[in-house]
Amino acid sequence: MSVRARLYRTEPIDTERNDSMNRFSSQNDGGQPGRRHASETMRRSSLGDDTRAVSELVGFSLTFGIVLVSVTLIATVGFGQLTDFRDAQQLDNAEQTVEIIGQSLESIEEGDAVSRSDAIDLSGGAIEVQKGSVANVSVFNSSGGRLYSEWLDLNALVYSQGSTSIAYENGATYRQELHGGVMNTEPEFVCGDDVAVLSFVTLEERSDAGKISGGEVSITATRSDTRLVYPVNRTGDNATNAANVTVEMTSPREGPWTDHFADTENWNASGTTIQCGGSLERVYVRQTNVSLILSN
Repeated sequence: MSVRARLYRTEPIDTERNDSMNRFSSQNDGGQPGRRHASETMRRSSLGDDTRAVSELVGFSLTFGIVLVSVTLIATVGFGQLTDFRDAQQLDNAEQTVEIIGQSLESIEEGDAVSRSDAIDLSGGAIEVQKGSVANVSVFNSSGGRLYSEWLDLNALVYSQGSTSIAYENGATYRQELHGGVMNTEPEFVCGDDVAVLSFVTLEERSDAGKISGGEVSITATRSDTRLVYPVNRTGDNATNAANVTVEMTSPREGPWTDHFADTENWNASGTTIQCGGSLERVYVRQTNVSLILSN
C-alpha cells in the first residue's frame, strides 16, 4: 500500500518556476508584452495612411487637369464662338441701319423730303460710297425698234466687315457673303400689264471722305435734282410708243439683282438684263440724284 501510494502521488505545481518562464519569454520579446503585435498594427496603419495620401494626390491632379483643360477649351473654342456671335450681331445691326438709311433715301426719291440724316455705328466695319455700278436702260416699240437707250450711273453706299458687305444701291438693299448675296428690300420699279414705271437713284459723294473705319458715322443725304429720262418730254407724247423696257445692270450686286426680278411677276431675266412688258401701253423712267456727306 505504501508503494502504490507513492506511484500515484501528485507533485504540487511550482508557480515560481512558471512565473520565471513567463518572465524569460517576455524578455526574449524585448521585455515589452505585445510589442510584435503593436509593430504589425503600426505597419498596417502606416500603409493605409500612405494609400490615402496617394489617392488624395491623384484626385487633386485629376481635378486640376480637368479645370485646366476646361479653361483651355473656353479660351480657344469658347472665345472664338463669342467673337463669331459678336461679329454676327454687329452685321445684323448694320443691316438694319442700312435699311433705315434706304427708307430715308426713298422718301427723298419720292419727293417727301429734300434732306435726311442718319447715323451708323461701324463697330469694327467700314463704310464708303462705292463707284462703278451702272444701268443701261433701253426702251423698245412693238416692232422691236429701239426708241431710247442711256447708261445711268448708280454708285452704292456699302458697309463692309470681313468678307460680308451690306449695301444700298438704286433703291434696294443687299447683303452679300463670300459665296453669294440676297436683295433685302426691292427698288421702286413697277411693271404692270400695260404700264412700266422705273425709278433710278444715283448717289454722289460730296464729302470726299473715302472709306471710313471705326466709330459712328453721320450720313446726310440731300436731293440734287430729279429728271425724266423717258419719255424725253414731260407731256409724255412718245410714252405710248413704247412696248417694253429693259435694264442691263453692271454691278458687284448684279447676281441678286437679276435673281430677284427672275422671281417677280411680269418680269423676265436673262443674264444681267431684266425686261418688263412686250405689249405695254406706257413707259416712264426717271432718275433722282442724291448727294451724300459722310462724317465722323
